[in-house]
Amino acid sequence: MISEYRLFHGAVFSELIGGSRSGIKFQLLDRSGRDTAYILNDSVGLQIKHSARKLGPWSFTFTEQNQSETIRLRDMCLMSFLVLVCHTAGMVLLSIEDVSDVLEETPKSAWLRAERRPGKWFEVSSSSGLAIKRPAGLDKLRAEIESAS
Repeated sequence: MISEYRLFHGAVFSELIGGSRSGIKFQLLDRSGRDTAYILNDSVGLQIKHSARKLGPWSFTFTEQNQSETIRLRDMCLMSFLVLVCHTAGMVLLSIEDVSDVLEETPKSAWLRAERRPGKWFEVSSSSGLAIKRPAGLDKLRAEIESAS
């Protein structure tokens, strides 16, 4: 049986590969626990969180392991990103810098919440009051991977 999180990660990988002009090397950050963090082309960090909830708002909690992976990606890579997969409504891309303050301020109970009205950008809020609007898609991440290669 295929784990649910692997299906959502596969959607992210397919989106990245499908629009790439060259190949992408995926390396798992850590083999202990669930696979949530990757290093792409040896220089770009990627963390993926997903929500299987069909309708928004979509909530994403960060365990201590998730938070430590986020900080490791930020410290190891030139650029690092977080992708929130909101079931089939879309994917929203945030820089690790956008969310690292949230995680450090609320280490035991950090969460993000994404909402999207039809035809609009995603609105992301957090346990520490963060409020960001982002379009759906991974174009910026794909561009960073291409420029790092």
